[in-house]
Amino acid sequence: MNEITAPELKECFKCKFNEVTAATQCPRCGRKLHNARDIRIRGGVLVGVGLFLVAFMAVIAVGVAMLLAGAMKDPASARKINSETGMLLAVYLLFGIVIVFGLHSIVIGVWQIVAGRRSRVLIWIMWALLFLMLGFAAFLRAYLS
Repeated sequence: MNEITAPELKECFKCKFNEVTAATQCPRCGRKLHNARDIRIRGGVLVGVGLFLVAFMAVIAVGVAMLLAGAMKDPASARKINSETGMLLAVYLLFGIVIVFGLHSIVIGVWQIVAGRRSRVLIWIMWALLFLMLGFAAFLRAYLS
């Protein structure tokens, strides 16, 4: 059923249809069309998710650093920590990738709120960061076992 609304710029996320229309379904593929309001709401959600990721990972990184600083006071644990320096750097690199992913979510969200549309370039960068993060996490998991 193809409902009719007021004509406005709408976008299909699947087939990239982008036109001023009153239809609510894409004439090419039949998927739902998204207007600027829908995209701005999604942008607000992205900003919230990005802020959560950045804050949560920063708190975890600082907490781990404080635990390591406390453990470094004991000579035996300090030797063990020093022998695992590469692993600690890898874990902090993963924390950094997640924080960059969160910052990029904030950037995309702000773009969507301001522009009322999606940026394909920013979305492709987001996918690349996601695959980098997941690939590095899989590498760490294989390395740890």
